[in-house]
Amino acid sequence: MPKKFAGNLNYKKGRRFEYRVMALLRNKGYFCMRAYASKGPYDVIGIRPASQMNQVPLLIQCKTNGKLPKKEREKLELLDKKWHGTTVHAYRSGRTTIFEDLNGNILDI
Repeated sequence: MPKKFAGNLNYKKGRRFEYRVMALLRNKGYFCMRAYASKGPYDVIGIRPASQMNQVPLLIQCKTNGKLPKKEREKLELLDKKWHGTTVHAYRSGRTTIFEDLNGNILDI
């Protein structure tokens, strides 16, 4: 495959995963927004319904390969202190989508 198309395929794969994450959250009643083209630190923001106790928004970084680079993790840790939200790393393990916080704790979304 020519090199110029490889980035496009990675983008499509990532976008597809972001939409999957949003669909999972929407099925649980969340309102979701996607930062397309990775213009910000988060790929998806999920806001819980008012009926749930903890109404802090989820600030989600999606990775199809499950690897969150050290520099990116450090940047998210700094932003986690700035914004009133829960920073979440979403990734795939087989056909399952895993949500974990920056401390590596698996979240039940």
